[in-house]
Amino acid sequence: MSDLEIWEGVEIRKSSYRTKFVNGALMSSPIIMGEYLIYKLGKWVYERMAYGDKKEEEIPLSPFPIANPVVTHFHPVAFVEQMRRVFLKEDIDLRKRDKWQTQFDSKFGNKDKQNVACWRSCMIVLANHNVNGGNLVNGTALFQIATESNNKLVVDENIAKKSIEYIDEQLEADKPILVGVDHTYKYKGGFNNDLTTDHFIVLAGRSSDTQGSYYLFYEVGTSFERYGISNENKLYIQSDNSLRGSTAYTSKHKYTVTQVRKNN
Repeated sequence: MSDLEIWEGVEIRKSSYRTKFVNGALMSSPIIMGEYLIYKLGKWVYERMAYGDKKEEEIPLSPFPIANPVVTHFHPVAFVEQMRRVFLKEDIDLRKRDKWQTQFDSKFGNKDKQNVACWRSCMIVLANHNVNGGNLVNGTALFQIATESNNKLVVDENIAKKSIEYIDEQLEADKPILVGVDHTYKYKGGFNNDLTTDHFIVLAGRSSDTQGSYYLFYEVGTSFERYGISNENKLYIQSDNSLRGSTAYTSKHKYTVTQVRKNN
């Protein structure tokens, strides 16, 4: 308690200052020397009390619009919220527990068939949302965003930007979207139509946090519902317009969206 010794020399006043308006000026008792506010000649001004050799000074103020029935003022919290609405998109979450489907289901056959049933399970998720989509059009995805080349994943920024616009359009229409993701270069030698996509998931929401704007997704590559619809299934928008993030069920895989399939 030694830190409290600094207060020992503080004198406690027996009474507090009282304030009141005198001839339109806010005064204190006892009077405090310095500026004070007074209404003079139809306007509020600050004045200095004359003391010593100093003369009284008048500092004009901009009048507050008291005669205006609509008073405008700055509210910092409201300002931040408005900027969030202007520059950030409205949160959407279409996920439902009874809409999720794991690929590790006996309906897809034996274990080997289940291991490659991610697209089929995503199609069931779409159907559960009454969405018809997820197929290739003339053998290609609606948006082919990235491809594996020369030991790296190459992203087409313009296509990626257009795909985000489409994703937002579909989510705002309450339609989840089936997308392909890459997590390992030339995984199993490369397969699917683009020889790049390793897995399929379903985008079903969007939001933002301190790291930026992101999309929520159904993860079908797990047997556990809590991971399949986890709030940690996030894909963040990057500076090149690509979507990258992690899945809750494993820390080994970092996803990058490679293609977006069309909804009908």
